[in-house]
Amino acid sequence: AEYMGTLKSRWARRSPWPCFMLRTLTSASRNVLGRFASSRLTSSRFAMSSLPGSGALPSATSQPASSASPASKPAAASPADRPASPTPPASPFVSPALMKRVPAFVKIVEVSPRDGLQNLKTATEITVEMKIKLIEMLAYAGIRAIEAGAFVSPKWVPMMKGSDQVLREVLSRPELAEVAFPALVPNVQGLEKALQVGIREVAVFTAASESFCQENTNCSIDESLARCREVVVKANSHGVKVRGYVSCVLGCPYEGEIGPDAVALVTRELLAMGCYEVSLGDTIGVGTPGSTAHMLEAVLRVAPVDKLAVHFHDTYGTALANLTVALQYGIAVVDSSVGGLGGCPYARGASGNVATEDVAYLLQGLGVETGIDLTRLCEIGHFISTELNAPYLSRVGQAAGTKQGFRRTRTFVSADGTIRTRYLPPTVPRRRADDPNKFAHLDEELL
Repeated sequence: AEYMGTLKSRWARRSPWPCFMLRTLTSASRNVLGRFASSRLTSSRFAMSSLPGSGALPSATSQPASSASPASKPAAASPADRPASPTPPASPFVSPALMKRVPAFVKIVEVSPRDGLQNLKTATEITVEMKIKLIEMLAYAGIRAIEAGAFVSPKWVPMMKGSDQVLREVLSRPELAEVAFPALVPNVQGLEKALQVGIREVAVFTAASESFCQENTNCSIDESLARCREVVVKANSHGVKVRGYVSCVLGCPYEGEIGPDAVALVTRELLAMGCYEVSLGDTIGVGTPGSTAHMLEAVLRVAPVDKLAVHFHDTYGTALANLTVALQYGIAVVDSSVGGLGGCPYARGASGNVATEDVAYLLQGLGVETGIDLTRLCEIGHFISTELNAPYLSRVGQAAGTKQGFRRTRTFVSADGTIRTRYLPPTVPRRRADDPNKFAHLDEELL
């Protein structure tokens, strides 16, 4: 209104028509702003009345007729009659109703040494030593489950050559005894090779799409489940844990959309045969939050939430949004790949996995513990991308840079009383002891 009043005074000398129009707009804007302020006041009264420990504020329509006259003034309320102030939350991370099922701790399964490298297009030779160094760095960053390789034919997946040497080395390290190193095995022959290196956990895989199963394993879904059953039975007899993978749970490069009931059926079969956990994979990254919710609704009708994990690819940039939906359903295990490395050799259009750095940053923003050092994770992403001459796809790692990183931390108390640590991004201004007024102008602008 003040701005239009200024314009009206400027136009008054030139023509009465703009002056009339501005006068009309000024009065109209005042009416609109008045109604907006009134509605905001009413909504704020309603919100304050619903807060715990706060008294209900009287509305304008609930006052008696004698108090509605302009001459009457409300009596001053005594301190005892005033509504109590709402109790401040114990943590800045106050979850809304939809976030109540988000777990307090999420286990991240790092898949870059296997799924991240198996379809990588690079002229750089990926040696056994490079894979071992990558696995060591990931373990020292706090990751406690790393998919280290696959016992498949090097003819079909050349990048997995030398997986037996990698696993034999990392399994012999006493300092890595607390880290799980699952390996992918397609059949009993692959399991026998894995047992020779002292494997403690393997992974079997199938798909919710008949066409993709034919392209990937050259058999039907029923035949692939039969192969998985043979592996599970023999692995359990040797005391080896088995994890299951279901590919194309949200879309197939050959069939398109996949029905949630098909995903639930395959998941139920894998759990029934003895898999301790099933990872639901969006192999080509076409999932959305809506399709993710529909799929999980169907799967959770046949499987408990503590037996499920999610595995998202970020082809269309929706991986983190899908992950947020999965967290709201109580999923507490997430597959990811450092630097966003990944892809499937049998899925057209499949891009890299969701970056572990981005997942860790999302989780810490929700107040969820992961046990991972985000600074080291970003350093690993820059390192492996440079070594492989591959694009670095983590948005968090790109923002952190190669030198600053997430080196500052902040401790806070969550809503359940747990003391947690949050890593602060380098883009937040930091005061320095040698120059306390360096960011004074920022404070003035914010105020």
